[in-house]
Amino acid sequence: MESWASVLSSPTIRLSTPSSEAQFFVHRSLLQQQTALLSNLKPRDSHLSLPSPATEATLRIFLEYLYSSSYTLPTPAPTHTKKRRDIAPEEDDTPHPITTTFNASPLLTAASLGALGVWGKAPAKHARYTSIHTGEGVLNNRGTHYPKDSIYVKSDGATYIHPSDASILTPPPSPKLEKKLEIDVPPAPRGYATKQKPLINDHILAQHLEVYRFAKHFNISGLAHLALKNFSEALLAREKAINTADIAKLIETVFTGKHEDKELKAFLVRYAAFRLDKLREDEGFSSFVGKGGEFVLSLLGVVAGKKGVEPWIL
Repeated sequence: MESWASVLSSPTIRLSTPSSEAQFFVHRSLLQQQTALLSNLKPRDSHLSLPSPATEATLRIFLEYLYSSSYTLPTPAPTHTKKRRDIAPEEDDTPHPITTTFNASPLLTAASLGALGVWGKAPAKHARYTSIHTGEGVLNNRGTHYPKDSIYVKSDGATYIHPSDASILTPPPSPKLEKKLEIDVPPAPRGYATKQKPLINDHILAQHLEVYRFAKHFNISGLAHLALKNFSEALLAREKAINTADIAKLIETVFTGKHEDKELKAFLVRYAAFRLDKLREDEGFSSFVGKGGEFVLSLLGVVAGKKGVEPWIL
């Protein structure tokens, strides 16, 4: 594996999603080490747009994972009281929610500003200046028109701007032309809709599953493994606050979809075996089990093999 000095001095590439205007810069070496996202890119390509199910939120988490091998979920900021000038402070106690914010990571701040790996870049090249004589004046290649009385023609037939106006001809740095490339990925199968409908109503669990779906879709195995681990730990920690019907619906959604998600399916089977008595109380779960299928066969195998099996598989 490359040293960090080598990684941090490698070229960067700009990442974005069509659903957001946010853009981030990441070192190409990290992407090459941990993903296959650059497999269809040319060395000179400098922009990669990740399609759905990528979102700005999952992209932020992905970048944090690349540089730290971990991630933290964005947390809603606490509500605050907005004070009005025309009333006394104690009279206005209406809470005003603040939009969800991401953890203020210096790394993500630098990535969003393009401040990663910008050392030693060559100076920008300037475009060659050209002009066209129109008979009524000069129209340059930037669309600027100069009056006829400010130009003169030399004996060789060339047209020039009057020396007094020559200072305005200094061209600006030419913009760097970047090739925007959207990687070719297969459409998301049934059960993993591109509209990013949460698989579960619990906000924390839904975010971990969103990260997991993102990682599985783009074949980022390390992030997928971590997201499933975080999901399992959060599920065990939040069991009392979670509706059993939501878990039953999640199991049905995953097992009726066409996505071959062995890791998530295996975890849900073990969890169902661990909490079978509680899940049996849900009519939707009982109805789903009554239909048979892959889930029932897997569940019977786990229940027959081990009693009181714990749900974690990682």
